[in-house]
Amino acid sequence: VVMSRVRQLIDTSELLLIFIDINHLDSSAQAQLFALTAEQQQAVMDPGIYLQNVRNPNTAVISRINNVLTGRDAFGKHLPASAA
Repeated sequence: VVMSRVRQLIDTSELLLIFIDINHLDSSAQAQLFALTAEQQQAVMDPGIYLQNVRNPNTAVISRINNVLTGRDAFGKHLPASAA
């Protein structure tokens, strides 16, 4: 509920900066995020902006990015045909 409220108040570029900051992402992960469209960036952040239970946040984000770029959700699940 809180994140849906935040998403209504700030745009994707601001949320992306928060995502990068709280997860301490390195320059490589940041560059890959900035290369995405706003919709793709949002898809990467959709599962949540704070990465929990991951050993390496950079690797987790790059995995999410790769999933989104291949037409899946951030966790690698196939999207319904209408959403892809």
